[in-house]
Order: sequence, then structure tokens, then C-alpha cells
Amino acid sequence: HDAEVVFNSGGTEGDNTAIFGLLRPGDHFVTSSIEHSAILAAADRMAAFGVETTFVAPTASGLIDPAAIERALRPETRLISVMLANNETGVLQPVEEIGKIAKAAGAFFHIDAVQGAGKVPLDVRRFGCHLCSISAHKMHGPKGIGAMFVRKGTPVNPLLVGGSHESR
Repeated sequence: HDAEVVFNSGGTEGDNTAIFGLLRPGDHFVTSSIEHSAILAAADRMAAFGVETTFVAPTASGLIDPAAIERALRPETRLISVMLANNETGVLQPVEEIGKIAKAAGAFFHIDAVQGAGKVPLDVRRFGCHLCSISAHKMHGPKGIGAMFVRKGTPVNPLLVGGSHESR
């Protein structure tokens, strides 16, 4: 069993956990300029801790070009984060290709699947991601509940401490 699911309060907590839980001073982070504010604001906050972020712009059609992600990589790139489906345009991003790029670079890969989960097939193994955030309310569930796939062995530090019964 090479995966685990961590329950949380929703997409923002999952997105924040991926960024705050993995990145350290001196790391480089690659994401797109059209991510949800939970990613963009977290990237801005990490700048104060010595984490530099490259924001890849979409093509005119709203697609994140995997080649642009690849060009943004550096030796110190630790994390790549790209959404599965854009919450404003509905464009599905080429996460499977980006997952292969992350693997080749030795970087962790996070997918914000909040908008796509329950609407398009979600296969974390095929996508090659280490982390994947979802939110119940986008799938007719209650607000305030979410989950994050965390591939076993991914060294994510929790945002909240003290709940050892949660295996974190």
C-alpha cells in the first residue's frame, strides 16, 4: 500500500499543507500564474522564508504548457503545483505530462484537484503526483471537509500538531 489519505478542512488547507509542509528556505517552487489563491498566496508567504517561486503563464487558450514547466525547473526545484481543472475556465491541465517532468527532475508534484474531482477521472498513479487536494463541497458534500492524497514516503510536515491519533 503506497498511498494514504489525510482528511482536512478542504482545498485551501490541502494546498497550504503541500506548500508549507514541503518547502524549506533555499528551495524553488514552480506553479502557474492561474492557480487558486490558496496556492498563489501561500507562494507569496514562502518568499519571506527564502523560497523563490516561478509562476508559469498559461497559453492563450488557458493551458499550462508542460514545456514551460520544464524550462522553469532549476536544480533546487523541490515542488511543482498545477491544478487539474481551472476553476474559472474549466480548462483541464496536462497533469500527467507534468507528473513525468516532475519525476525526471526529482521534484515533488502537487495537484489541486478541487475543481476537477468528481467531474473527470482522477488517477493519482497515472498523474504521477505526490499530493492531491480535493474538497467535498465541490462534489455535493458538506462544506468544511476535504482530503489530500499523500503518496507514502512524501515528507510533508503537518500544519497542525498535537493530533498524533491522525498519524501525522
